[in-house]
Amino acid sequence: MKALKLNPLCLIALFTVTCYLPSFNADSQSLSIQTAPENSHKSRYGDSWECNRGFRDLNDKCVAIEIPANAFLSPSGKTWECHRGYTKQDDICNKIIIPSNAYLVDNIYGKGWKCDRGYLKSKQTCEKIEVPENGYLSETPLVSAWLCEDGFKRTDNQCLEIVIPKNAQVKNSHGGKGWECRRRFIESDGECLPIEIPENGFQQPYGKQWICNRGFLKVNDQCSKIEVPLFAHLDKTGYKWKCNRGYKISNENCVSFNIPDNAHIGYSGNLWRCNKGFQKQNDQCIVN
Repeated sequence: MKALKLNPLCLIALFTVTCYLPSFNADSQSLSIQTAPENSHKSRYGDSWECNRGFRDLNDKCVAIEIPANAFLSPSGKTWECHRGYTKQDDICNKIIIPSNAYLVDNIYGKGWKCDRGYLKSKQTCEKIEVPENGYLSETPLVSAWLCEDGFKRTDNQCLEIVIPKNAQVKNSHGGKGWECRRRFIESDGECLPIEIPENGFQQPYGKQWICNRGFLKVNDQCSKIEVPLFAHLDKTGYKWKCNRGYKISNENCVSFNIPDNAHIGYSGNLWRCNKGFQKQNDQCIVN
């Protein structure tokens, strides 16, 4: 009997030979195989390609990067950068012209140079900062080129000595008068006058104002005692009174109030509330 030769894609089941032929799609046979151009290599991502170091993609070709004079290939290998002391302009590297009293800076923005300390930029030059007597160079020249020493204040282009009145002290500020009144004194017409603090009053830790002690209220320029009625106490501010727990205000006095059955004193302590399961009706608590 002649041997039966089967195609690998055929299956034999119960003496029945069934063949499965692969179905080909015309589109699947159109494989987009890109031919890598010269001076390129396979990309690390996907099946594409990328140009070698020193070359760039131009119309699916890798052409050499033209590096102008005074430039070098960048670390990425895809572009070029100018040498230190040169600045990029279009496709060339121009030499940075540094004026007198200036130095080169590594900055891709601006002119590529800065003025030395003690000089300020003026167009393309560095002009010396004229510091007056009793003045010194500032650490922030763009804000103020120079400042006055302590005890002096800036007036036009000079540092004039600050005349400090009695009961005043130097104020470390580059603006204003240059002095301030000491504690317990207040300024008036260029002088420092004592603050009149009434009995039962004191000066605040900050500022020049005074306030009354706890239990006293400011009335005009005096501190008047707060009259606390019977069954009351000063509240936490110390400048008002409040009825004790179980009492309520009535005509500037504190009077007790009746608590009906099935009720309790509320959180504030000055009113009552019905217990859980009861509701208020007139002055009683009835079942819900």
